[in-house]
Amino acid sequence: MIWNVDDLSLKAETMVRYEKRKEMYAKAIELFENAAKLDEHDDLACYYCARQYAIGWVLLRDLNAAREWCERALELNPEMPCALILMAISTESPIHFIIFKANIWLELAELYLELDRINDVRPCVEEACAIFPNSHQTLYLKGRLLELRAARCNDASTRDMMRTDAKASLLGALAITPSHIASLSHLANIYRSDGNIRMAEKMLKDIVRIEPLHNESWQMLGMILAEDGRHDEALECFETASALDSSTPLIPFTSIPIIIRSS
Repeated sequence: MIWNVDDLSLKAETMVRYEKRKEMYAKAIELFENAAKLDEHDDLACYYCARQYAIGWVLLRDLNAAREWCERALELNPEMPCALILMAISTESPIHFIIFKANIWLELAELYLELDRINDVRPCVEEACAIFPNSHQTLYLKGRLLELRAARCNDASTRDMMRTDAKASLLGALAITPSHIASLSHLANIYRSDGNIRMAEKMLKDIVRIEPLHNESWQMLGMILAEDGRHDEALECFETASALDSSTPLIPFTSIPIIIRSS
């Protein structure tokens, strides 16, 4: 239903006559609101209501309604990028723009980490920390940065200090979001490098409890157990990792676009 109404909204934008365009915008808003009422937990329907009010604001003059629907969408899905952008440009309050800005810094930091541009990661993380120091994603990226800097540091005392700070940041991220797999995984790596096999094992077991299909964690857990001399348990982990590896795609299945067939 949403996609059919969105098609009506797109057609309205092509209308030359003011009255016809206004009529089609009003109809689109009515249908979007009906769709939202069918499922109060549909964040996408709420977002489309907000978007339609924002697009048709000049004609219908109800930007407040756009903000209200956008707030509903963000209550259901606080991390919806399009809703954050819409709220940022439609509200007089700066908070949503600030959130949007922080997310941009975090995305940049992750991109630079993937490109191994460590010097570029640091200012991005610092900007994000300045905006939201208690965000689990911010603390996680701060921990990753410190972990990488420690690995490249030649001074032993400075390296140990960085690793300690990295663990503190990752533990902080887990205190906010205990199921954050990336933080657990990097903590396991640090504990393993420190020779703390028991804590590394605990982190990895936490991961496979949260996400049993995470084959890399089963593989790492097997390596940890093998280093600890527990070869039978390690073999079981390796067998599980191998079985999962054959069904694990190079690109996550969740990245495949959802296709909606319409008549």
